[in-house]
Amino acid sequence: MAFVGETLETLAKSDPQVPAISCAGRLWTRAQFFSEVLVLAEALQARVPKGARVALCLDDPVLLLIAFFAVARSGAIAMIYDPEWPQERRAWIDQSVQPALTLEKDSFDDVLTALMDEGLLSQGPRRQPDAQDPFYVGFTSGSTGVPKGYCRSHQSWLESFNVSACEFAIAAGDQVIIPGNMVHSLHLYGAVQGLCSGAHVDVAERFNPRLVAANLRQSVSAVFYATPTQIHYVAQELRRSGPALNLRLVLASGAKWRDADRIAMAAVFPAARLVEFYGASEM
Repeated sequence: MAFVGETLETLAKSDPQVPAISCAGRLWTRAQFFSEVLVLAEALQARVPKGARVALCLDDPVLLLIAFFAVARSGAIAMIYDPEWPQERRAWIDQSVQPALTLEKDSFDDVLTALMDEGLLSQGPRRQPDAQDPFYVGFTSGSTGVPKGYCRSHQSWLESFNVSACEFAIAAGDQVIIPGNMVHSLHLYGAVQGLCSGAHVDVAERFNPRLVAANLRQSVSAVFYATPTQIHYVAQELRRSGPALNLRLVLASGAKWRDADRIAMAAVFPAARLVEFYGASEM
């Protein structure tokens, strides 16, 4: 892959009706998901120069992922805003990073229509992102002060995908379960990697231990990306409702996983491999 999301097109053409992503009862096939990514990507290429910053302030996780892949495909840089930021913080960050375009819930459809109405779609060669190009800006939580921005290149994530493919073999046939919104870099990374690998990704609008536990119990082959805190509460629910027998892999990040919690997981995740990994966003 030369850029993050390049495999979506191949996956959509090879098995268009295979589920790609689901959320709260909604389902997109590979063909449907890639089609929405492609429409927005081509609209962005007509409007936003390569390397420009596009702010994404979207609380719908599927819409955010569509926009994230579209921005990456267009050669621009996706900046993930938290819709829960106070107005003063949002204004300060806007002034600091000066996005060329902002996509948010209330204006998304109007902006997409305006982009497409420019009539420039499919005119001229489609620019191809380079692996070394930056494509993603995330922000720390700001719990110790003002959120700090960090930037990633396509290559940095693609190399991580390659390591994960060797270590964990996440692929078609797996269901990747993401328990929270895409503002958290762990959730975003897990969802993006799963979609690029051809897995069926299930994302939550917000963290709900009961719903997550039900998904884990029902899945045939599940991979679970979560923080130790989220895993703790899901495990509590599974102790009441029954173990997740087909969960094969738990990937924990975001904080140190306590030994006592790891030991307790054996009862509710009896077949799962338990792994801690770190992305070190602030570095």
